[in-house]
This record gives sequence, structure tokens and C-alpha cells, in this order.
Amino acid sequence: NVTEGNSSDQRITVINDGDADLILYTIAEANPLAAPFSILNSTCYGQMLISGASCRFDVRFAPTITGSFNDTFDIPSSDPDENPVTVNVSGTGTPAAVTQYNLIVYTSGSGSVTLNPTGGTYDEGTVVTLTATPDPGWQFDGWSGVTSEDGPTATVLMDANKTVTATFSQIFYNLSVSTISSG
Repeated sequence: NVTEGNSSDQRITVINDGDADLILYTIAEANPLAAPFSILNSTCYGQMLISGASCRFDVRFAPTITGSFNDTFDIPSSDPDENPVTVNVSGTGTPAAVTQYNLIVYTSGSGSVTLNPTGGTYDEGTVVTLTATPDPGWQFDGWSGVTSEDGPTATVLMDANKTVTATFSQIFYNLSVSTISSG
């Protein structure tokens, strides 16, 4: 298994285990590999291998999406018995890991904060909207730790663990009492 966006190489060695010289022709010419497979670093094209000699090349699997992939390619040669040799390749692309971050919300004073989307742990890149609601007799004063704010509504871009505080203060009323004297 290879994570999408990454690659894995597999070394292929061709050995002449016969008694006669073996000529190798262009590998995968008649039956080329399709993405996400490719051939790299070949020292085999056009080689004549004497008995016991070898050459090698790499097959790269580099998936850009998830899923199972299969393909074949041919190694043509002058071998009268096994020409061409067909090689099967397969690989599985797996999803890239998603980084997640925690959003911790505190309140100072008396009130609450709602999150949209709800939760507390978010995938990297998620924008969370926070809404502050003061309790009766309290007012919302402001935010700390947010990306942007517009009164009681704020947003946070989750690109790291974040701590946010909504501050509320008690509303006080001035009361003036005056007495009127009668007399």
C-alpha cells in the first residue's frame, strides 16, 4: 500500500540463466505501463546479456488517488522459448492521513458559545464559526484567539491546536432615587 501523493519503487532484475547470449529489446514498448506505474533507471534497453549476466530497472508506483491498480508490461528478447516475458504489477493507493487539531473554547463571565460545525476536533483547513450568546443580565464584550470576528460571531481556521475565549460582562444599571419632600 502506498499513500496517495507518494511513491514506491520495486527493483526488477533480468538474468540470463541460459547458455546463449540474450538480447533485450525495448521494455514495455508494445505493452506500455499506464499511470500510476512507470519504468525508471533501466540499464536493460538494447543490452546483450551473456550467460549469467544481468541488468535491472525499477518500476515505480505513484498513486494520485485511492484504489487498487493493476497493469502488465512486456520484456521482449531474443529468447526463442520465452519471448516476451510478461510482468504483472499491482498496487493499492491509500488515502493520505488527515491532520486534525483541537479547538478549546473558554468563556469569561456568564454566557455560552456554539460551534459550527459542532465538535472540538477538526480536520486541517476547516473553518469553524463561533457564536457567543450572553446569559440574561450579561453582555458580550469580545473574543481572543479567533481568526476574524464580527461582534458575537467569529471564525477560526484550524491550522493548529487553538484556544479561544469569549468574554462576557455583567450589565449594571444606574438607579437614581430622589425624594420629594412634602411639606
